[in-house]
Amino acid sequence: MSNIETRAQNPQRRETLQEVAHRGATLRSMPNLDNLWFLWWDNVALNTVDTSNIEVVYNLKYKRHSNSNESPVWMLTKLQIGTLYSKYYSIITQFKDDVQQVVTSNSQKNAKMPGIGYNYQYTDEELNIKNNSGQDYVNSEIWIDHRSGMVKERAHDYAKTSVSIEYEEPLPQFEWELMEAVDTVAGYACSLAKTRFRGREWTVWFTMEIPIGAGPWKFSGLPGLILKAQDDKMDYKWECQSIEQARNPIIYYEVEKRVMTRERWQRYMRQVHNSPLAMLSEGGSNVFIHKGNTIIDSDNWVIPYNPIELE
Repeated sequence: MSNIETRAQNPQRRETLQEVAHRGATLRSMPNLDNLWFLWWDNVALNTVDTSNIEVVYNLKYKRHSNSNESPVWMLTKLQIGTLYSKYYSIITQFKDDVQQVVTSNSQKNAKMPGIGYNYQYTDEELNIKNNSGQDYVNSEIWIDHRSGMVKERAHDYAKTSVSIEYEEPLPQFEWELMEAVDTVAGYACSLAKTRFRGREWTVWFTMEIPIGAGPWKFSGLPGLILKAQDDKMDYKWECQSIEQARNPIIYYEVEKRVMTRERWQRYMRQVHNSPLAMLSEGGSNVFIHKGNTIIDSDNWVIPYNPIELE
């Protein structure tokens, strides 16, 4: 009698790890049940699509549960502004992708996490990035095409490596209200502006000393670079850490794409957090385990999800 037949006759019976391995399913380790790890982009072409004119590093602090008293988690993000494109991304996420590229190119294709298990030797610079860039809970990369006026949001897939889930839309037109308040951020004189956008009230500080209408995430349309931004619930807060006039390549990962509308993308991201087993098990091909040997099979497993856009 097969394992599948046995479970069909006794649906309450929990499959063993040996049975999972015997039928060739993929095991996904979940060290923390409050976080759903997305999969890296590796073994793909890296195309230089532009060169940066200016690069801004922001410290993003965010709450994984809205309206909670929890301490925010944080991650460093970078905005590269070029002539043709702007790219906003997580530094730690791209670092993991880059490391996994090396691991894969050395024919070490079975790593569960970048560099783990294959004695990958980090350089001092890589160790600094690895240890000081925060956690990659926010799965998002923003591209703005300055010629077409289109913005693309890309997320790493949760089920397959080297796959992006993405959508395109026209660059949003923020209705900014300019205020009289002034402050200093990262050594730059800044002015205050406010807006409401897709369910959140935003307050930002921008500097006319850098007359570029850009900022973290999708923010744009002010007469100066945005150096600080936060919503009224304090769920999300960006603050500039450094600004550099740097001529570095802006890299586009040529991965397989799952293209959706923005609305469908939003529904998918919410569903994958609210019902990860139903969305990602792929008929039992993927099996999630916790603490080394416990198979997760509860339909009550839910991952915290607090998106930037509420509408």
